[in-house]
Amino acid sequence: MADEGKLNRWRLFAELTSDDADVLLDACEERNLVGGEELFRENDPGDSLFIVQSGRVDIFKNIRGDVDRSLASFGPGDVSGEMSFIDGARRSATARTTEASEFVVLSRQSFARVQRERPDIAAAFFRNMAGIV
Repeated sequence: MADEGKLNRWRLFAELTSDDADVLLDACEERNLVGGEELFRENDPGDSLFIVQSGRVDIFKNIRGDVDRSLASFGPGDVSGEMSFIDGARRSATARTTEASEFVVLSRQSFARVQRERPDIAAAFFRNMAGIV
């Protein structure tokens, strides 16, 4: 999974000790995508958030037929999908990689387990997330 150096760059882990970060990382899975592959689509269920480990992902919204509007581009250490993760709403945009990319994925179900077992870690995670959104 992620190394210590990468964790220091991830704002979601800013208030966490190395041991606390390991608890969260144990709840995550890794996902590797090739360039041009979709991470999620607009209107998909928002049941996970994604931390970019390497590569780039563009966020866009289809505004008319085959016309897409670029909303953001994220690289290593950035977080995507956090709004749907928080509020449970469907995805408001599509995310597509622009090159081979690696992600750490935290599902809402896995995070709920962390909340039950370690509410202190979950609270610190949400404080960090509040600084991002």
